[in-house]
Amino acid sequence: MLASALAFAADGDIQITDMKMARGIDEKYRPLDTSKNFSADTAKVYCWFEWKNAQSQSPITAKWTYITESIPILDYPFSIPRKQGAGGVALAMPEGKMFPVGQYEVQLLQDKKVLKSIKFGILEKK
Repeated sequence: MLASALAFAADGDIQITDMKMARGIDEKYRPLDTSKNFSADTAKVYCWFEWKNAQSQSPITAKWTYITESIPILDYPFSIPRKQGAGGVALAMPEGKMFPVGQYEVQLLQDKKVLKSIKFGILEKK
């Protein structure tokens, strides 16, 4: 599985003020087609979030987990570029593969502390 950080728009303890799962993120770093459930033939899922009170280049880790079977998928480290803004990270299946049906979770962590998390599902292809 591949993960990627998207560019971000826009001192103290960072706060994640909003978090959504989406099928994409637009050029203004807003989520497109938000949902808590995706079809198994979805090639990529996005975790969009907004933050405030970050220090420039604050290190964050996006931890992706397949919670149906308690399987860690990926810990993806990246940096928050500015004090306040929005952006996202994405998880993609390799070409020709599909996400396993079940429940997933994305946690955003700083220094092993969970800042915010979100759960989403992959449903059987219709």
